Amino acid sequence: MEQREQPHGTRAVIWDIDGTLIDSEPLHFAALLHACRIHDCPVTAEENDRMLGLSVLDVWRWLRAERGLAAEFEPWAGEIVRYYVEHVAPAMIRPGVRETVEGLARRGIPQGCVSTAEHRIVMANLHAIGVFRFMGCVVSREDVTHTKPDPEPYRLATRLLGVPPERCLAVEDTEVGVASAKSAGITAVAWPHAMSRSMRFDAADLVIADLRELPLEAAWLS
Repeated sequence: MEQREQPHGTRAVIWDIDGTLIDSEPLHFAALLHACRIHDCPVTAEENDRMLGLSVLDVWRWLRAERGLAAEFEPWAGEIVRYYVEHVAPAMIRPGVRETVEGLARRGIPQGCVSTAEHRIVMANLHAIGVFRFMGCVVSREDVTHTKPDPEPYRLATRLLGVPPERCLAVEDTEVGVASAKSAGITAVAWPHAMSRSMRFDAADLVIADLRELPLEAAWLS
C-alpha cells in the first residue's frame, strides 16, 4: 500500500463502478468485440487495454480514427449495451465491496458513484451486485457534457451529495478516473485490478491492493 498524507474530515465516499465495484472489464471487452464483429472492425486485447477508463463515445471516436470503424455511434453503442446488460451477473462483484459499502452505510457515511458508462449499464451493474440502494447519487455518461478525465462528473456527484469536494474520498481503478477525481479537488484512492495494475498512479493519494486496506477509521472519515 502506497500512502500520502491522510485527509481529515472526509464525509462521503464516491465510487467508480466499472473495474472498481464490479469486475466488469472482461465483459466490457466481450461486448466491444461483439459490436465490432458485427460492424467488421476487430479489436485486440492490447487495444482494449489502452482504452480502459474511456467512455464508449471516446472508444468509438478512437476506433473511427485509428481502425476505420464505419458504423454510426448509436447502433454500434446499442449493440454494446444490449450485450452487456444481458450478461452482467452478481458474481462479478469485486472482493470486499459489499462489506465495505454496507459498513459505510451503517455508519451513516453518504456514498455515490460516478461512471463513464451509459445509464443502462450503470443501473444493471449496481442492481446486479446489490448496492444500488446504498448510493445517494448516480452519475452516468448521459448526465454530463464532459466525461472522465474531466472533473465534471465528480463535481456533479459532490453537488448531488451535498458534500464539498475536499470532504470526499473517491475510489478508482484507472489513471483516467484518478485524474478526474483529483482535478475536482477530491482525495483519490486507486484500487487497480489485473488489467489496470500496470498503470501509473502517481497522482493518487493512496494506492491499495485490497479493499481491506482502505482507511475507514476516524482519521479519514471523522
